Amino acid sequence: MQPKKERVAATNHNPSNDLTVKDLSKGNKNPDQYSVCFAEFFKAPQTMKMVSVKTGIDRANICRYVRTMRKAKLIKVLKIDYCPITRYKATYWTTNPQLFPIDLQGKLF
Repeated sequence: MQPKKERVAATNHNPSNDLTVKDLSKGNKNPDQYSVCFAEFFKAPQTMKMVSVKTGIDRANICRYVRTMRKAKLIKVLKIDYCPITRYKATYWTTNPQLFPIDLQGKLF
């Protein structure tokens, strides 16, 4: 019985073959998930579940992207209504500035 040969070629690590996030986005014809979510919320006010079903992006990721957009003040709550998919009350979000609700709090004083 002969001893097993080690796979040297498969385990060699070449640092020049490492890809960074910047390299992956270059020439990539598929936009990243954040941009897809932003575009979907811009088209029409939707719930996170509606965007998840339309795009195939996991709802947990969409929740994280909405949090990031809220901190940057890029997304607003338009209304709270029943979701046609889940049949539960849900928040409808929009990234379209023309649809942002008017802030009455600043006009009180």
